Amino acid sequence: MNKRISEILNYIPMTLRGSVAKEIENLQNIEEIRFRIGKPVSIFTNGKIIHIDTISSAADIKAIFNAICEHSVYAYLEDIKQGFITVKGGHRVGICGRVVSHNGVIENIKDICGLNFRIAHEIIGCSDKLIKYIVDNENNQVKSTLIISPPLCGKTTMLRDVARLCSMAGFNVSVVDCRGEIAASYNGVSQNDLGVNTDVLDGCPKSAGMMMLLRSMAPQVLVTDEIINDDDIFAVLQALAGGVSVIATVHGDKIDDILENPRFLSLFGSGGFKNIVLLSRKSGAGTIEEVRLL
Repeated sequence: MNKRISEILNYIPMTLRGSVAKEIENLQNIEEIRFRIGKPVSIFTNGKIIHIDTISSAADIKAIFNAICEHSVYAYLEDIKQGFITVKGGHRVGICGRVVSHNGVIENIKDICGLNFRIAHEIIGCSDKLIKYIVDNENNQVKSTLIISPPLCGKTTMLRDVARLCSMAGFNVSVVDCRGEIAASYNGVSQNDLGVNTDVLDGCPKSAGMMMLLRSMAPQVLVTDEIINDDDIFAVLQALAGGVSVIATVHGDKIDDILENPRFLSLFGSGGFKNIVLLSRKSGAGTIEEVRLL
């Protein structure tokens, strides 16, 4: 059994661990393991859902939740408000339950009824076919690139490897890792290989983190995952205006949908992103569907 799966099993109570370990020991490319009260444990692998004949009880879910919070829910409250907790190894655990909110602001999630372990995958070399569009060795520069994909299509895995290769090419790379999925830092040390010239700001909101790194680390390349809101876009524009190359991702199914979205228009054209990459699962997660040069 590989290290990534073993890390997940450490959070599962003994009432479930043995049966889950037995069922998954021969499965390859496991991407998610879900636990729901009163329902079978489900595994997402190779584009299919497999159910294990083991039912998760409320006590099981509570035990797993306490384990991922290291038995201090209060310490993880800010993460819980976002709907997920990132655990050692960079695995993200999605949380479902009763949302407690006040004036439209989420304050907590209680009565946890479901947990989804999204397995972190480090695939060294997965961006080898892509990097030639990004790193211009002749002119000694990195072309700002936006990676687009639907969920579960490997954009974070691709982003991580692009950061590594840019670093190996001799560029100073700064990574804003707000959810801990890129570097999988533990006690401040990246558990994934991001290259020798890479600095990581872990657990910081994207927009604030990008501005901090621009002011303090003088990056040549800035890497961040999942641009979502206007604050993120503003920070990316600040980096681009300062001559910093940006490698980022965004959720989407088609390149044209992103290009025509009013929210993202400012990111393109003169001084903006030079490449857009579309990923899919057609030949497995991380399939490069299209690279469009702008």
